[in-house]
Amino acid sequence: MATPDAAEAFKHALTTFLRRILYPYQRRWLAMLGTGRDVAVLGSRQRGKDWLIALWIALRLVTTGEEWHVVSASEPHAKKMLLDVKMHLDALRAIASRVGYTLPAVKVGSVVAHSATGATCYSHAATGRSVVGMRGSIVLNELSALRSADAQALYEAAEPIVTNARHNGRRAQMVILTNATRAGHWLQSAWEGDTFDGWERDRLTWVDAVRELGWDAERIAAEEAVVRRRAGPAGWRRWYMCEFTAGGDGYLSDVLDEARYASLPPESA
Repeated sequence: MATPDAAEAFKHALTTFLRRILYPYQRRWLAMLGTGRDVAVLGSRQRGKDWLIALWIALRLVTTGEEWHVVSASEPHAKKMLLDVKMHLDALRAIASRVGYTLPAVKVGSVVAHSATGATCYSHAATGRSVVGMRGSIVLNELSALRSADAQALYEAAEPIVTNARHNGRRAQMVILTNATRAGHWLQSAWEGDTFDGWERDRLTWVDAVRELGWDAERIAAEEAVVRRRAGPAGWRRWYMCEFTAGGDGYLSDVLDEARYASLPPESA
């Protein structure tokens, strides 16, 4: 059994490690998650949102008995989420071993991770049945990849699960991580309306992110010119500046939202 000194040493080593590897905005998101409140992040592409939520899930698996469900846009995305969780668990074990601390065992499969603490995390593809029978905390990952009606239906099915868990005295959170959508999508009305009132919220554009990383104005302007040329005007505004853009004015802006995503077969859930 781990001693209190070993536990404190692990916490100190983990804190030092996270301060070193996390970007400033990722540290902010981790702090938001730590409040226990619902969290919504509207972020530009490739800012490490998935990586950060996988770290959060890994930490909850070894420190709590909670149940978490991560709902992603596609089957490959859902499977990758648990691979990322396993990667973080391996890193946590390496840190713990250096200070003589033993973490609870966690078995990570293709669709679920089970911890010796009693905690679980299920990773689902986004379908109408994804949230049926869920309980506990729910992460809705990349609602922007879903059609407006599907994103709304998924949120409306998940919200009472989290709310009722809290009403029953259990800790539960709703977490939404997403890019912007085309104008008129349900996510736009939710973000700009009162749906997320009282939530911990963050909007991170590409410019905000690189500025937090210490880029100077000259570098930002030079790189922005390159990205704007490659992504096109609508792509730049939507994927990099977190704006809800009108359809039809970008290279892929219409095509992406019309994509159909493969779902996990019922027997693998």
